[in-house]
Amino acid sequence: MTGPISQNSSIPALFADESVSGEIVRFLKSSGLDVIDSRSDVGFGAKDPVVLEASNTRQRILLTEDYDFSDMVIRDRDRALGLVIIALDRIPSGNRGAIVVKALRTHADALIGSLLTIEPARTRLRKIDAI
Repeated sequence: MTGPISQNSSIPALFADESVSGEIVRFLKSSGLDVIDSRSDVGFGAKDPVVLEASNTRQRILLTEDYDFSDMVIRDRDRALGLVIIALDRIPSGNRGAIVVKALRTHADALIGSLLTIEPARTRLRKIDAI
């Protein structure tokens, strides 16, 4: 299954969980990526299963800083189109967006059906059960 592709990009469309800073969401959008912010879609404080289902229904890769989602798709085997964990809390906030865009572009062809973890010194990619 393939989801929608961001305009002017080979990166699949994204669904940003509320844990992702507004600064990163704005940077992604200004970089031409198709991003829905969960706060404006399912509302602030939505439970994780609701957010995951919303990203799946909309055929979007879930972007988050919340490791609970990796537990859901790895341990609990909940299905997702794809999942990106941003683990950049030690990086100055002004630099995070560019790091995320670079990682997304580098791994664009592998995002569907994968868990991508973006860390300061590396990225890790792992296959998951996709929807």
